[in-house]
Amino acid sequence: MRLFLLTYSLLLVYSFLFAEDYFQQDVEYKIDVTLNPENKTYSGIEYIHYKNNSQTTLDFIWIHLYPNAYKDESTPFAKQQALRRDRIFHFSDESERGYLDLDSVKSGLQILQWENKTDAIDEIKIILPRPLEPGQSVDLQINFKGKFPKSFSRMCYFNNTHFSATQWYPKVVVFDKFGWHPDSYLDMGEFYGEFAKFDVSITLPKYYVVEATGMLTENPLEETFIKSIIDSTKRLLSIESKKERKKFIKKWIKDRKYLNNSDSVKTVKFIAENVHDFAWFAGDTYMMMQSSHNDGVLTNVLVLPEDAYDWREVPRYIEQTISFYNAHVGKYKYPKASAVEGGVEDGRAMEYPMVTNVSVPNMEWMNILEMAVMHEVGHNWFYGMLGSNERRDTFLDEGLNSFYEYKYMQAYHGKNNYSNFDALLHKVNFLEDFGEWHIIQLVYGMTVSEHTGQPLKLRAEEFYPGTYGAITYFKSVMLLLSLEWFIGKDKFQQGIHTYFDRWNGKHPTHEDFFNVMEEISGQDLDWFVEEWYNKTTYNDFKITKIKTENKDNKFITKIYVKNKGTMKGMPAPVQLLTTANDTIEGRWSGDEKVPVEITHVDPIKKIEVNLNRTIFETNYLNNTSIPDFDLNFIGQIPRFDTYAINILPYYWHESYKDKFRLGLGFWSGNPFFKQYFAHGSVYYGTGSGNIGYDFNITNRYNSIFSNFIDVGATVKDMDGLKRYSMELKSVSINPEDARYHYLFKFNFDNIKLYDLDYNDHSVFQKTRYSTISLTFYNKFRRMLYYYTTQLSIEKAIDILDSETDFTKAEIEFFYKRYLTKKSTIKFKIFGSGLWGSDIPTQELIYAGGDTDPKHKRFALGRRGTEAPLRIWTFNSKMNMPGYSDKQNPYRAGKAGASIRLEYERDPFPTIYGAAGSIGGDVNDFGDNYFAEYGLIVGGDILSLVFPLYVTDPSPDEKHLAFRFLFNFKSPINISY
Repeated sequence: MRLFLLTYSLLLVYSFLFAEDYFQQDVEYKIDVTLNPENKTYSGIEYIHYKNNSQTTLDFIWIHLYPNAYKDESTPFAKQQALRRDRIFHFSDESERGYLDLDSVKSGLQILQWENKTDAIDEIKIILPRPLEPGQSVDLQINFKGKFPKSFSRMCYFNNTHFSATQWYPKVVVFDKFGWHPDSYLDMGEFYGEFAKFDVSITLPKYYVVEATGMLTENPLEETFIKSIIDSTKRLLSIESKKERKKFIKKWIKDRKYLNNSDSVKTVKFIAENVHDFAWFAGDTYMMMQSSHNDGVLTNVLVLPEDAYDWREVPRYIEQTISFYNAHVGKYKYPKASAVEGGVEDGRAMEYPMVTNVSVPNMEWMNILEMAVMHEVGHNWFYGMLGSNERRDTFLDEGLNSFYEYKYMQAYHGKNNYSNFDALLHKVNFLEDFGEWHIIQLVYGMTVSEHTGQPLKLRAEEFYPGTYGAITYFKSVMLLLSLEWFIGKDKFQQGIHTYFDRWNGKHPTHEDFFNVMEEISGQDLDWFVEEWYNKTTYNDFKITKIKTENKDNKFITKIYVKNKGTMKGMPAPVQLLTTANDTIEGRWSGDEKVPVEITHVDPIKKIEVNLNRTIFETNYLNNTSIPDFDLNFIGQIPRFDTYAINILPYYWHESYKDKFRLGLGFWSGNPFFKQYFAHGSVYYGTGSGNIGYDFNITNRYNSIFSNFIDVGATVKDMDGLKRYSMELKSVSINPEDARYHYLFKFNFDNIKLYDLDYNDHSVFQKTRYSTISLTFYNKFRRMLYYYTTQLSIEKAIDILDSETDFTKAEIEFFYKRYLTKKSTIKFKIFGSGLWGSDIPTQELIYAGGDTDPKHKRFALGRRGTEAPLRIWTFNSKMNMPGYSDKQNPYRAGKAGASIRLEYERDPFPTIYGAAGSIGGDVNDFGDNYFAEYGLIVGGDILSLVFPLYVTDPSPDEKHLAFRFLFNFKSPINISY
């Protein structure tokens, strides 16, 4: 009884504090808007009724004019695009941009003035005619006109006659206990709005199909029109022949264009209660599917005719989502849940109350469409009914919703829920499907592995684009999985339901969420919030010691666990598997001095920490007393949680000596995190009888001087060359602004080139030598340009039978600038010098490009017709392909420099010009100048090069002549 009274008293205190602290403004909108499809414009009148429920007197009201984000390049949106190096908006024409202009603002008969926010034309402050005291109301009338932009972000027109009207109207800014929130429109970070009633009338062409937030008011003509669209869609979906469906679609589009080629218009009205935003979508060729489910929830699916058949399951996805979220989060409060195929840039999706915009293609071998639909519909709970401020608390919307997306996909599709390779390869494949768990481990794991993570507590605009998704979506899932385990599934479920019921229709913060979880679980979660939410710490559990004693015919096992990661105090589950296949779970407290004690009858078969991987770790390979090894045929996706060795067939053809190379390749470990990553191959040459092999291993280490250090070793005997190498690579990345990238690399190589049959005799010579080298690389990127700088020095050393004596220094600077939407200019400077008495010819400087003297990179061939001019690539070093003629062996020397300029404009060939000089010695460098110009067709990896003019041709060759070169720059560099 005393416990009951204490609990009741605490709840009363909490309710009192909550009531005193929390308030919410009352807002009502009545909007009449008219669409002009031809000009991509709209105009209207908006009536706002605003009641001040706060204890603060208001002298003004902030209003969002979000479409002005697309007006010019002074806006926060444009600046964010520049920060993300997205050039599409920057290079757009003025006619493709959008705006929202106010003609007038009135209160009654009085004309009101407004002020722009400093440096943000998409936020204005309306000066009220008189101070608005607590409890008082004001009525505003706003006359506005706007223009739809091309698809840069969310609001847009697409296909010329389809419109996504999102963030389109003058919208009241939220005033809450933190004050006003005049946060400008951003592509990253979504929208906070006052809950309101919307009464919106839309006037548009008569035969346009339209869907919106809210319910369509009684309109017999529109209802008849919608039914005709639905019936036509059913007819299309009933056609089994793909060819006949194409005929139907072609006629449908033609008929719709004809019907809408008139001045006839209609007005449709939608009313929505207790929502904080209103969106509508319209187009002349939309088809529609309709269903009712989950106690009368209406679903309309608007889809472009060419995608209608692929979208036939979307109504089921929506029904399934609502049923799932009803059970796991709370009862759906809206009367409708619709989806529209829209024009969101880059095939993304975006949620609005009762209607979601999806631009994701359907692929039979991936569940991406279902995932996108259910994710956006799921936002109706967290973005919609729980109207949290996502700009401040991205976790409460994207994070919680991603968690339930994870749960949904596992419930309906199992762990490997993302792909279905059987559908792609007709069940004739060796590929293992993967799921969201693997994607989370990869994307979030990369930020942890590279130490580029940021804390979840940041505002949306404070995340760098490279970490935004990894943290707000994927780390949130791991946080919530850990919280669910820590407090128990039942308490977690109760906490979510309590949180939803308590804050439905209000504006919760992350503090409110964790307070509810703390209240329901009875646990102190301050440490959990600090480690998971406020910091970038991570876990790496390891079993350090196991002690077992037999007592009274039972075993008592003590398991000592250590967290090698930086997150301190995080408990973990410990599972003991007996020889009778019983699994007994214990709970490690987080203190490495206190063991987990488990009593069991049968002997131990295996002990493992975090068996179900509910807690994210940087390394799962040390979690068990008996390491797991998987042996797979054909390369699989990285397992992350087991050490997998993947075997695959090896085949190659080398025409000069080996002929057919037959063998096996392998890779193991984690290639993304460089976690004990090993790979290699062994083969037999049918023509020569030679056996070739290579073996590489790399591991990543933490560093106090950089983001990480990768240490690797290679043993190789292929193509007549033996190589023993070690590499240490230190990488520095600015985690909050990944435009900066610094790389410092140390290499040791021992080379023995013993067989020239595999190599070009004019470039390579038999020799054995050892070198050490230091390389510094820097990359700096902005929206309109980037540049790289590379400095290296290499020294031959007298060990392991070295036969050479030389020092090589190189410097390279590359600059690229985007001039227009379709044109760029590239500029490159290269210089190199060699000193020494015994220099292998393959280490010389070549005008034609890079010889790859140590055979570190993949090449089609190093000799013969299949070899790209018997050197690895033109697109490196001096890069003057006009001087790559075999009669004049690539202009070799001990000192060389070049300067190169390229102009590229789609879809025309690239024009280039280059000038350089090579000397037989550093002292005579500059005595031999030459230059060239020509055309390039293709890209950086595969291109056709046409050097048209050279100033100093090979013997018997003209200055101006047709020259044709094939350039293949392999993207494969496994030893990286």
